[in-house]
Amino acid sequence: IPMSFWFAMTTMTTVGFGDRVPQTSPGYLIGSLCAICGVLVVAFTVPIAVNNFTFFYSYTQSRIKYHKINKL
Repeated sequence: IPMSFWFAMTTMTTVGFGDRVPQTSPGYLIGSLCAICGVLVVAFTVPIAVNNFTFFYSYTQSRIKYHKINKL
């Protein structure tokens, strides 16, 4: 059962189950914590980048619309 937890965690965090795996219980714990921290780092930074993109995209679209209206 513990090995199935390890396999499920590495699969869900897209780390994969490569050729090198921990050999001890503390190694599995540290590996699991590293994988979860990696997912959290991505989960916290992606929304910030998306929010900035959305802001600048809407700003650009409004400027384009403004220039089209004022040309007439």
